[in-house]
Amino acid sequence: SSKIVEVYPEAFHGTSLDPNRQLRRFEKMCERVEEILDRESMEETNASPAEVLAAKWRDALADNLMGVRVDEAAKRRAVLEEIKSLKIKRQKLGALLGKKGTNLDIRFQRTCERLIGQLQLKVKDKKEIKLRVSSVRP
Repeated sequence: SSKIVEVYPEAFHGTSLDPNRQLRRFEKMCERVEEILDRESMEETNASPAEVLAAKWRDALADNLMGVRVDEAAKRRAVLEEIKSLKIKRQKLGALLGKKGTNLDIRFQRTCERLIGQLQLKVKDKKEIKLRVSSVRP
């Protein structure tokens, strides 16, 4: 069916198989993953360590004032679930046509991989910190 859509894209205009509509939906999905990556990689910005720490304190204070306890593991699981959901939506879109579709697909995959890698590093860093702290005990 993708060959037919590729040959006669105008015949599918306004339908669920409309290639332009699929590209727009996928572009929004790419933007969403990039937003998550930006939020999760705040430490890697040009902000100084003091600015990063201040931002974390502000967030923690705001959460505390609202009576919200932030569970970092739950936060990571939620991000991973959202990535998984977006990947499933991507698969349902099917083949994307043209160079723009290919570029979007590469952009999406790379961003997802970077985000998952960052989340795994955060877990690894926390485990190493816990190991160091537990090994210091008398």
